[in-house]
Amino acid sequence: MKQKSYYTRREFLKTSARGLVVGSAAPFYTQSYMASLTKKNDRIKYRTLGRTGLKVTAVSFGVMRADTPALLSKAIRMGVNHFDTAHGYQRGNNEKMLGEVVKKEGGRDKLVIATKVRLPRDNKTKEYTAEATKGNFLKMFDESLQRLQMDYVDIMYSQNIISSNMVFHEPVLEALTQLKKEGKVRFTGISTHSGEEVNDKERKKRSW
Repeated sequence: MKQKSYYTRREFLKTSARGLVVGSAAPFYTQSYMASLTKKNDRIKYRTLGRTGLKVTAVSFGVMRADTPALLSKAIRMGVNHFDTAHGYQRGNNEKMLGEVVKKEGGRDKLVIATKVRLPRDNKTKEYTAEATKGNFLKMFDESLQRLQMDYVDIMYSQNIISSNMVFHEPVLEALTQLKKEGKVRFTGISTHSGEEVNDKERKKRSW
């Protein structure tokens, strides 16, 4: 009989719960998991993320719909090191949960944390409105840092971009540039759901 090589959701939750019990009973157990991230682990596969040089696990954790801290803790203890959230996920509670878990588990410097900011846009055109300002971007990002209880994030995305005009929206570029200079963001980028392409003229015009 072929050996099963996957977890069902119920099995994953049971395993997570057991891991948390052991961790609370013996603090050194949690620390040993985090320490293992610096050692070679044949079961964990890492890949270089684009041109950033960041080494992230092949399987990352999109935290968007997660509302159970035990799942995040289990992922960290299994060696997952890349977690992605956003300012608007679960009205900010998603960032708060991720921040609490990272604080509890420790090893922040071994993790790659990404978050996103979505500025106001027109309901019909989906393009930015006059409220899509540098000041609003910075304000929302600072709120994200407070929720995450962190001094910086590894990746900062301008969220759900659908056109080249939005990619090169000057207030956002200025905000991202400032955050990098201040050391609050290591790398910047955009996220999109529509697969929009930037034409060659615009691509040559700007360089992040």
